[in-house]
Amino acid sequence: MWEAIKAVIVPSGAAERSLIHVHGGMMVFVFAILCAPRRLASVWPPVIVTMLVVVNELFDLYHHWPVIPAWLWRDSGKDVLHTIVWPWVIWIVATQGARRADQPVGSSDGGAAAGVSVEAGAGGGTTGR
Repeated sequence: MWEAIKAVIVPSGAAERSLIHVHGGMMVFVFAILCAPRRLASVWPPVIVTMLVVVNELFDLYHHWPVIPAWLWRDSGKDVLHTIVWPWVIWIVATQGARRADQPVGSSDGGAAAGVSVEAGAGGGTTGR
């Protein structure tokens, strides 16, 4: 039944199926961001994408159970990768950018090791007064 539903929605070509995974993953990711209380700061959007694609691939594997051909394992791995790569990349870049924005300019320890404060260096005028 699962394959019949997918046959109606998804084209039969390999390239088209890969694109469906990429676009489907991004669609779920954006929807999850919009529903998450902390938006992109929350880890839940990429986790939801990952969980849904794993469930989808388990349904695919179950359809062929008990004899699962080697090509299906390979295709399932590619499908998972195509689906989760961009949501995780976007989330990592966004959260790392937010962490860097919280840190003072010049060092990762807030300038404490160099004895520099952001207020003193930001004025561009005289120092030490």
